[in-house]
Amino acid sequence: MRLVRPRVVPAAGAPPTVYQLFPSDVPTGGGDVGNDVGSPVSVGVEFIVTAAAQLTAIRWWQPNTTNDASSRDVALYEVTGLTTGTLVASGPSAAPVGTGWQVATFSSPPTLGTFAGDGKTYRAVVYHPNGGYPATGSYWASGNGAAGITTGPLTAPNATNAVNSCQGSFNYAGSGISFPDEGFGGGNYWVDVSVVAL
Repeated sequence: MRLVRPRVVPAAGAPPTVYQLFPSDVPTGGGDVGNDVGSPVSVGVEFIVTAAAQLTAIRWWQPNTTNDASSRDVALYEVTGLTTGTLVASGPSAAPVGTGWQVATFSSPPTLGTFAGDGKTYRAVVYHPNGGYPATGSYWASGNGAAGITTGPLTAPNATNAVNSCQGSFNYAGSGISFPDEGFGGGNYWVDVSVVAL
């Protein structure tokens, strides 16, 4: 009788931990209302990473009063000056499904340079072609983000410590996504990122 050695299948590794700036925080009340409907705008959030990581997705909040199903473009910029940025990656266009968090996933996630290693600062950006973005005033100045937010390797500075004090940034540059180079009182326009540590 021939004995057959059983094949040992290694256990699958645990999925990597996904870190986000707002894993449980969401806009409420007046923040969950579409603003400047009809005006195309790019809105963003500034962040750094303190350990090697990849950007797997950019998220944005679809207010419950915004019925615009137009696709949103997303992009990642490296902040290179007080009002300038260099495009690092463009994500796929994604149309919102219902209200709440919407996700545009990168098929080839860009690797992020660490702030400690090379001083890189990033802004994740969403383009709302017809406006209707959410806004929570003073979030990064005196609200939940007043001390900045850190989760895993992700850190989003508060309004004071962001480049040119533009945490919660926007750009009404018209057609197409663009680097958001303005801010107003530390408002949060509810753009988020999903990263995994390497």
